[in-house]
Amino acid sequence: MLHPLTRPPPFWQISLPMLWVGLLLHITSCSSPSVEMPPREMVLQGEALGTTWMVRLIHPADPAAARSAIERTLAEVDEQMSTYRPDSELMALNAHKTTAPRVASPELSALIEESLAIGRASNGAFDITVGPMVDAWGFGWHRHDQMPSVEQIARLRDRVGLDKLTLRDGRVQKVHPETTVDLSAIAKGHAVDRVASSLAAQGHSDLLVEIGGEFVAWGHNAQGEPWRLGIERPSESERTVYDSIELHDAAMATSGDYRNVRFVGGRRISHLLDPRTGRPVDHHLASVTVIAPSCATADAWATALLVLGEEEGLKVAEARGLAAYFIIRAPDGSFTYLTTTAFDALREGRGAHTGR
Repeated sequence: MLHPLTRPPPFWQISLPMLWVGLLLHITSCSSPSVEMPPREMVLQGEALGTTWMVRLIHPADPAAARSAIERTLAEVDEQMSTYRPDSELMALNAHKTTAPRVASPELSALIEESLAIGRASNGAFDITVGPMVDAWGFGWHRHDQMPSVEQIARLRDRVGLDKLTLRDGRVQKVHPETTVDLSAIAKGHAVDRVASSLAAQGHSDLLVEIGGEFVAWGHNAQGEPWRLGIERPSESERTVYDSIELHDAAMATSGDYRNVRFVGGRRISHLLDPRTGRPVDHHLASVTVIAPSCATADAWATALLVLGEEEGLKVAEARGLAAYFIIRAPDGSFTYLTTTAFDALREGRGAHTGR
């Protein structure tokens, strides 16, 4: 469905300010401005993975144990999947410049497997080998304003693509020795899932976990109601809520084209590349929010659908039964939005996603 805006209103390395998270939750999670937060709701927060994190727990039994579990889990994810640490398991894989298979940990293997599956299901729009092209456009480690040549993009295609990586029996194998893997578009969601699971192992059933703007919400909030989360208005200059949705035993992730952009010759260029062309996306879709059973799945699909654009993305989302919310930018700067059938069902209480 296409909707006009009738009321005022995720990359690993992009940090979501804690102030904004607090504002969003204040706006969307309280049933009334006059309701005081019960003393048995605990808020924990910190920094990890190049961004901020926040956890809300209802009736926590042991706050110290909860924080310890959170920090331990985030440290484990960082050790396995960071692109900033040369000693991480992922960077060791990238430094493995041969086509010989390499054993991966169960966690890394499972995430690569899911990434490849979503890549195929999205017609190649999600690709964890696209890093060299991101670097070529100046959005990687070494920022620059130069545009790559057609010849340079063609050369990079030799080591970029879903067909350049295989996974079998926990062993990762490169078809091209220079192929590298970047899990930034799924690892943050994966970290949210693992933190929620670590807290569930301690007996927590009512919780909200947020890392850099990606969420898992289980159970109920302090008022005994489903958690209500805001969908951000796509803006490069301010942070406001465009819409909101109740989330119950589910995960939510958003991908947008407005957080990491630059202008070259008057042309707006986003960090978001289409792996199939090796060029920045060129359409009117500003952001995609996906609700799914796991945050890793929501995270990856939000990126894939954003790459596909409003037309192809909506077709793929409907075909896959994804609960997705598309915000589209008009030439005059206003916005409209599209929702999938599955998203409408969730909003109307006719659908359910369980993350447990």
